[in-house]
Amino acid sequence: SVGHSHPKVIDAVKKQSEKLACAFFMYDNVPMLELVKRIMEITPDQFNKVIFALSGSVAIEGAMRLAMRYTGGQDFITLYHAYHGRTFATSAMSYTYPAFVSCKQGMERFTPKPIRVPNFYCYRCYFGRQYPECKLACLDFVEHAIKHGADTKVAGVLLEPIQANGGHITPPPGYLERLRRICTENDIPLIYDEIQTGIGRCGKMFASEVYNTFPDILVIGKGLGAGFPISAIVTNEKYSSFEAGEWGFTHAGHP
Repeated sequence: SVGHSHPKVIDAVKKQSEKLACAFFMYDNVPMLELVKRIMEITPDQFNKVIFALSGSVAIEGAMRLAMRYTGGQDFITLYHAYHGRTFATSAMSYTYPAFVSCKQGMERFTPKPIRVPNFYCYRCYFGRQYPECKLACLDFVEHAIKHGADTKVAGVLLEPIQANGGHITPPPGYLERLRRICTENDIPLIYDEIQTGIGRCGKMFASEVYNTFPDILVIGKGLGAGFPISAIVTNEKYSSFEAGEWGFTHAGHP
């Protein structure tokens, strides 16, 4: 989030490329460990694990895999107007054009099942109500979906705390707090996609800080790399169940 061609970024890249330009993901390197430390410094104390990837979409898929492994479920609750990427799984989780269109073009058998629920769109409420008299009826719908909408068990709730591609839609007061309680009561991981809102783009380091409500799994990217391909899944030992070597990509965690 430091802008294009920031001189400090260019200088750091130049110096690092003269030392070590690429490292296999299974081996640590000093810049990678320094970045892990820095991410731990800017995220809440509940987080103590960082898993790197190369794009936001891939990191979202990694977060979904962690949630599925924790719960044993396969179905995810996602919102209208959501955008989470263009890979197989993330296009299925999205509900904005053209990502939503792509998942309907012969890909259904390869994608996890989304349970789409109305988003926090007070300006055009899907229930025809007004906030705060509505008492967040859209979250009543989420609770119903958790209990009755999944074929097996809900694997997780995936959302952007501020919807970006869907129209820069912000949640009303109390929405994220109550959603946090719902997920905790049902032991379902809450996943925040902060790929577009994170790294100082909302006045604080993360949108979750703005609302003082935090997920179980936080996904960041875009502004993290100043144009370079890097993203990260931030979580804790409760959810970080990948075995050594199970998750990784040729250039993930490169210096």
